[in-house]
Amino acid sequence: MAIFLLYLAAALAIAAGQDLGYIQNFQQTDQGDQYIELSWDFVAGDATYALHKYSLTTDNDFSSDERCPAASCTTVVDYLEPCQEHYFELVPYFTDPSGGSDVLGDSANTTGYTNDLLPGAASNVAIADEDDDGTTLQWNAPTENGACVDHYEVCFRLDGKVDTICDTTTDTQITMADMQACGLYHVKITPITPSGLSAPTLDETVQTREDVPGPPQDVVVGLITQETIQMLWNDPITNPLCVDRYVITFGETHALLDDVSTEPGSLRVSGYQNEATISPLSPCTNYTIDIRSQNSAELSSEPVTSYAATADTEPLPPPYVIVDPEDSDSILVIWGDNEDDKCAGDFVICWNDGFHPYETCEEVDGGGDNSFIITDLLPCTDYNVIINVVSPGGTNYSDPTTNHTSTEDVAPGPVLNLQVTDVSIDQITITFDAPETDPQCVKEYDINIIDEDQEKLLDGAGIAEFSSRTITDSISGLESCTKYLIRVSAVSPTGKRSPWEDVRDTTDGDVPSAPQELGVNAYDGSSITVQWFQPAENSRCVTEFELSWSGPTNGTETIDNEGSFKMTYQIDGLQACSEYTITLYAAAKDGDGSFDTVTQETTC
Repeated sequence: MAIFLLYLAAALAIAAGQDLGYIQNFQQTDQGDQYIELSWDFVAGDATYALHKYSLTTDNDFSSDERCPAASCTTVVDYLEPCQEHYFELVPYFTDPSGGSDVLGDSANTTGYTNDLLPGAASNVAIADEDDDGTTLQWNAPTENGACVDHYEVCFRLDGKVDTICDTTTDTQITMADMQACGLYHVKITPITPSGLSAPTLDETVQTREDVPGPPQDVVVGLITQETIQMLWNDPITNPLCVDRYVITFGETHALLDDVSTEPGSLRVSGYQNEATISPLSPCTNYTIDIRSQNSAELSSEPVTSYAATADTEPLPPPYVIVDPEDSDSILVIWGDNEDDKCAGDFVICWNDGFHPYETCEEVDGGGDNSFIITDLLPCTDYNVIINVVSPGGTNYSDPTTNHTSTEDVAPGPVLNLQVTDVSIDQITITFDAPETDPQCVKEYDINIIDEDQEKLLDGAGIAEFSSRTITDSISGLESCTKYLIRVSAVSPTGKRSPWEDVRDTTDGDVPSAPQELGVNAYDGSSITVQWFQPAENSRCVTEFELSWSGPTNGTETIDNEGSFKMTYQIDGLQACSEYTITLYAAAKDGDGSFDTVTQETTC
């Protein structure tokens, strides 16, 4: 070949600049499975250099001489390989007029294709390799017309399925990413010729390797009842065909977890490939649930862990509630719990005073010391305390457990608007309003009646029980014409009292009765001493006593009522041995009154 190239270079050098003629339209005009027909035209040049022959080189491998002095030529190249592209170079040779070696002209090139011969089937398909990238299949090329295979179409189908996946390759092996471990696959390999003809198909089965499946996917908690938890999941992404079973383990969760599912039916429960219902379970209980994929050799994937709680039922009520006043505005509440009640979560404490039409409630977290101090209460008030146990999900409440107690006493504020509304000869009626400060602390009102004329507290001071906002009390059995001081104090249940509020008034006047026991306790020839006692009735209405006497001489005397129960007066300037009639008149302010008389003779 090296000698030929040197010769060719020398010939071209000789022919440089010569118009020798040239080839055009060099092309394939016919073909068979082992031959190709070529044609070309020759355009003549310098007649001095006559066309001698053509040299035809096929596939850069073998050459032949072609003689055709015509303007258009054809030739057939046979014994070619079928189903292939072939390369052709045609070089004209011209006679050197000087008698030297032929002169080479410009070459022409073209390609041509032999017809296909249908190859035989591939054989011996087998698994060459398996890894995370897929399964590599390899096979033997057809022994018949193997050169006619342009590429292979490789298809596979999982046993029992209808879906088929196909790919192509020009090699006798291919890696199929979708062929998974642990699968029995039907494999079809079809050789395809360059023209698209399909050779007979190799149809065989292969079994991929055993492997450990990956963990389940999309694990969720489905429907929840008091005794069951539904689990839903999809097959693993890795080696799903290797799953022989799913293994579910579960147990109570003793730690407090933030991602526990407690809402029954809160998730989508359809469209998953796998489902299992765990039962029987205890209500109101947190569970840890592990799901593993497992192959037939009992090799398992890593677990997928979920947390869920069974639905709530009504918890048991507290076994007892103890209430004790802490102060005048607070109550300490202590309650018991049922240790084995898993449905006991938090507590709701409510309280009311049985008077105002509303109730206050507070939620207390479970797991504490079961105590709570109710604050901002009214003093001297009896409160009902109610405790309900709330289930962990907050959907169920226990029956209530109740108790009651009163906040400690404080002294109520003073009564308001104390005044006298009516007065008679023996009765005074007062009204007053309940205290503005802590009126609920009033158990009763202490009413003192003081006789200011005699400066003494009267027996039988009135007591009015608290009953309404405005209180009216009539104080009877009083003396007429008497100044009274009336004092009122609000008293708490334990005896704490408010400051006293005062009001004064005087009973009306009435006709006094006659002085009592008018008589003479001494006399002589010129004087008589009389004595008497205050009238039995309305004595305080007596403003003065009018004393008069009649006999040989007459006279009168006005004596102021100084309030002494017993009074005496000496009448002087009388005649001896004379009888006198003495009259004593008890006079009231309005002039009304009563009298009594006595007769006495002076000594001689």
